[in-house]
Amino acid sequence: MEAFLFFLLGFQREDVDVDWTKAYPEIAPDYTGQPVVRAQAQPLPTGNTAALDKMLSDAKIGPELITSLGNGLRTFGDKVANISNVADAGAATSEFAAKVKSAGASYDNLSNAFAKASANLTEMANTDVSSKAYHEQVTNLAKNLSSLNAVYELELQDSSAHLKAMNKFYGSLASTMQNFNESLDDSRQFKEEVGRLSKNLASLNAIYGNMLSAMNQPRAN
Repeated sequence: MEAFLFFLLGFQREDVDVDWTKAYPEIAPDYTGQPVVRAQAQPLPTGNTAALDKMLSDAKIGPELITSLGNGLRTFGDKVANISNVADAGAATSEFAAKVKSAGASYDNLSNAFAKASANLTEMANTDVSSKAYHEQVTNLAKNLSSLNAVYELELQDSSAHLKAMNKFYGSLASTMQNFNESLDDSRQFKEEVGRLSKNLASLNAIYGNMLSAMNQPRAN
């Protein structure tokens, strides 16, 4: 409010400092002449208009000064009348300043958004490079897996052949063991038969020996 009042006071005209030494030289500080003898004051005419004219004449107030004073009063009245317009302009200025401030904040937000968008684009570009490298690695891994699968299939084929050969060998070995077990059974049976035959031969040999002994004994006469 004080700034507004100072703003209005800036349009007012400065007061005219009248040089009274021109009309009354004796009042000047450096006056060295003789005292001026003034005419005696004449009796004032009767009537308010004559008295006013006399007072204005004594005060050196002419028509031009009165006209200037009237113009100044009218100008002041116009300025007072325009105070409301100035107030409205001040409100509009405040609103404009608020909008400018809001626009500045929006611009800052827009700048931040552009900065984030630029960062995202840069990150996406880096991600694209990383994706290409990852794709190449995955492709190489797929190739390696394909090669490993082929080798594994060959190993499986060789292993299958080895398993078939091993199965055949174990089958033959099982048959041989079965035959060997059967041979062992036969060997036991043969051993038992041989044992019985040996016993029989021993018994027969004893009987034959006894018979020979009996036959070789002398007969009585």
